[in-house]
Amino acid sequence: MTVSVVVLTRNEAANIARCLKSVQWADEIVVVDAESMDETCKIAERMGARVIVHPWEGEGRQADFALAQARGEWVLMVDADEEVSPALASAIREVVKRSEPFVAYKVLRVDRVLGRWLRHGGFYPHSEDFAEWWLRNLRRARIEAEWDFLNGKRFNPFAVLGAFWKFFRRFVLKDGFLDGWAGFFACAERAFYILAKQACLLELQRGLRQPTEWQKPYK
Repeated sequence: MTVSVVVLTRNEAANIARCLKSVQWADEIVVVDAESMDETCKIAERMGARVIVHPWEGEGRQADFALAQARGEWVLMVDADEEVSPALASAIREVVKRSEPFVAYKVLRVDRVLGRWLRHGGFYPHSEDFAEWWLRNLRRARIEAEWDFLNGKRFNPFAVLGAFWKFFRRFVLKDGFLDGWAGFFACAERAFYILAKQACLLELQRGLRQPTEWQKPYK
């Protein structure tokens, strides 16, 4: 069976070569670019990717469009600031050779916060650059709050309380404290994400701003 790797990009010139280098084993690499202003597309083409420029439609619709462009029987979606380890690449190649009764597989990410690999807390963060990670997730909280608001959801005070429970569960019950300060800030970010999303929902509910961020790329 063939494997397509799909990557969504927007101004990822600093990351895309490292990302695509790690997936050269794939049968096809598809990069769907949201009108980057830098060298992202040129670099991706040099790395052998099929590049499709497509205006940003929101994360869900952009991902759906990208998946529709893939020709492989299996599709692996990779963020532009991620890379596939040799061990994962080998595991994927082995899996697709077998006739398993599965339609999807889950891949756990392992990344770094404050220079440390996170191994506890029940999740793996997204970016090695800690400040970038927080800022990106804050933007994501605004976008997802707007999307929820447009689909009829409103501010939920119980979700605010749940943010503190989430921190306690990840940091204490799931041993996030074993990762030291890196674990503390990673778990705190998860709680802050919920609080930020609820604050944005309350803003929208009170008419303090209009939902316009969801239409823009994260970058």
